[in-house]
Amino acid sequence: DNVLVEPETYEKTTGVKFVFGASQGILTQPGTGITRDCTAICRQTPTCAAFTVDYENSRCQSYNMDSSGHRNSLHDKIGSNYFEKICLRGVSNLNSMCGDRLWAFERVVGAFLEDFDDREERNVQTKTECEKLCLFESSFTCRSAEFDESLSVCRLSREDRRSQPAAFRRQPGSTIDYLENQCVRSLPDCRYNVRQGSAVISMDELQFAASQGECEALCDQARGFTCRAFTYAVEEKRCYLSGDDSTSLNNAPLVIKRDAVYAEKQCSISQCEDGLFTFEKVTGHFLRSAQQVGLAMAASPGVTLECGARCLEAGSDCPAFTLDYNSMKCFKLDRNTQGRGSELSPREGTKLL
Repeated sequence: DNVLVEPETYEKTTGVKFVFGASQGILTQPGTGITRDCTAICRQTPTCAAFTVDYENSRCQSYNMDSSGHRNSLHDKIGSNYFEKICLRGVSNLNSMCGDRLWAFERVVGAFLEDFDDREERNVQTKTECEKLCLFESSFTCRSAEFDESLSVCRLSREDRRSQPAAFRRQPGSTIDYLENQCVRSLPDCRYNVRQGSAVISMDELQFAASQGECEALCDQARGFTCRAFTYAVEEKRCYLSGDDSTSLNNAPLVIKRDAVYAEKQCSISQCEDGLFTFEKVTGHFLRSAQQVGLAMAASPGVTLECGARCLEAGSDCPAFTLDYNSMKCFKLDRNTQGRGSELSPREGTKLL
């Protein structure tokens, strides 16, 4: 019962339904995004151990048991996502780690990332313990983990199924679960692949937007989850945001929707294998959509060189930096101009690299 006072979050499994234990409907609201409300209702209900969202009917169903010991009760179902409460005992700073995230992990049953293990821990008894190890890993950024239930082994990786898509393996029937950390910073180099006449399968949030560009900005700024795709319905001026993409949906066919634009985010880490990172300079401009954080500097003479060195040290956390000549300060940005050329605006006395 002390689960209630411990830090509690969710783990999401895409494209499955749960067929075990007693269930009851907790919310039906056609034509709206109900994911956030369902997480809130389940959190306030002690008997709710898990719930599914049926996106087609905007309905969620709660369960009094979760899938522990019942992995075989998770059955594939396109248009349904399964959310399981996870209690992270001993994690006192969950809010500072995960902020407003509605779910901290995404799970793929019977899957793993091959050949990218950075750390292996044995005698790990539960999937939640493995997730905690990933959250607390300090020697590298743990983007994903896998838990082998039969061997009690937890493997942590600085890669995930999007940074290393060729290494991602689905092995139905195996005892391994792939667990992806949603509390780490998103990959910095992103662009949107756009197609006409399609809609997202899992609408997690619905907003109004005056344009496709505004809808894209809402997707970039979503705080409750990593927004991976959106649909912009031109006539209705509606913006449908989704935490799923073709990777998590395992290439399930999209919903057909006339007069709509579907856009899916494609992100990567610029690893620049065996190469040399360098910078490209844009004088007198800044990037409107980027969030900036000050870089600690020793001296102002030769500030450009020192900023560049600090940015390189920060690795993928610093895809670009900007230099303000008036204050002789520099700031690392959370994104670069790749796929965002239209967001460059003129500003005197600044330089973007």
